[in-house]
Amino acid sequence: MIPEALVSAVTEAVFSHLAEKAEPKIRQWLGREPARLAFKTALLRALERFADRHSEWVEAVVRSEESA
Repeated sequence: MIPEALVSAVTEAVFSHLAEKAEPKIRQWLGREPARLAFKTALLRALERFADRHSEWVEAVVRSEESA
């Protein structure tokens, strides 16, 4: 239900922002694929739980996006 492109874009934005502010050692960790994958997985799970709990709201948003 949650578009992969959205999750990827949010992950990239978060990691880019953190990398700008981080020390070199942290920046190196942020560049590793396992860190990004773990973040994407956690984000996707959180979004899915939100969608499950608030399905009517999510459906309304999806409908409004489709009609735009």
